Amino acid sequence: MFCLFCLPFTVNRLLPTLECNHFSKQRLVLNRGKYRQFVESLSSWKRHHKYATLGNIAMGGGVPKVPYKAPGQQNYEFIDIFNRFYRERIIYIGQEIDEDQANQIIAILLFLQSEDDQAEVQMYINCPGGFVTPGLAVYDCMCSVRYPIVTVNLGMAASMGAFLAAAGTPGRRFALPNSRYLLQQPLAPDNIKGQAKDIEIEAIQILRQRDMLFESYAKFSKQSIEKIKQDSQRDLYLTAYEAREYGLVDKVLTPRPKGLVMKSTGVGEPIL
Repeated sequence: MFCLFCLPFTVNRLLPTLECNHFSKQRLVLNRGKYRQFVESLSSWKRHHKYATLGNIAMGGGVPKVPYKAPGQQNYEFIDIFNRFYRERIIYIGQEIDEDQANQIIAILLFLQSEDDQAEVQMYINCPGGFVTPGLAVYDCMCSVRYPIVTVNLGMAASMGAFLAAAGTPGRRFALPNSRYLLQQPLAPDNIKGQAKDIEIEAIQILRQRDMLFESYAKFSKQSIEKIKQDSQRDLYLTAYEAREYGLVDKVLTPRPKGLVMKSTGVGEPIL
């Protein structure tokens, strides 16, 4: 079964493979003779944790949890999937980009910069859009860090999601075959009100941000600003292949045939 949560991990990096949904029936396939150590860690965790089944670990009524062993530690611990992603230099954007979401992404980008300013970061995107100002803050941070950023559109990259997906390091922007992109002009906030002059000031600011987006899109895609403006008069939906022709994507990733075991091809391309 194709599992998005397992998407970023290669076989060599993720030791356990769980083939059943209950501790009493699960079969563990581990690399490098770690079976006994992993089972002891699971048993210890089960005795002291409120969850009792692997199904609850996977979902838990909230954020999924996965096993992880920190360097130098003997036992595994269960951490939420996003925490595990961050430790693997992976960022997942799966909701609207607002101030809180943007601040979290920026904090992670800066932390990863302090950890290693050369190792790449993979950014997986399935985003319905968001606000322009927070999105531009994330974009500026992406431009300021030294390490390359791989972007992958998993499903829908709309508005600011499309902008960030296209803002990845040139040559390292990917999309799945059935993913889509949506380019559109920035919308006016719902809370704009006041005197006519106040509304005019807000309108000028929106037009200024629109021009900033168009200029950046032109740089990403090698399209002219005039064409970007014309195409964005109304919502522009693009398939992954159309986005590649447009210049927003470098490569469309096709799923490997079932039963085929693939090894890592090195940095710069996610393993699917």
